[in-house]
Amino acid sequence: MDFPEQLVTAIRFHHEPLQAPTAGRDIVYCVYLANAICDIERERIVFDQVQTAVLKDFGIETEEQLMKIEERLSKLFDDQRQKFQ
Repeated sequence: MDFPEQLVTAIRFHHEPLQAPTAGRDIVYCVYLANAICDIERERIVFDQVQTAVLKDFGIETEEQLMKIEERLSKLFDDQRQKFQ
């Protein structure tokens, strides 16, 4: 099965986003940040362990900003989950 190159790149580099090729970096950064937010929520990592370059790319400068994003995403996820129960 052939997957789209962008998907392969995102999977391959989502733990090492700074090594991703420039052409696929946007989606890699998205997947990396989503993964990092999940890891923070599960207390596997802390804010200081998130790649600064990725945070900067999204305009995130503080832990408070990232936590607000995590809270919004968590609420949206819970709202969607409730619709299917």
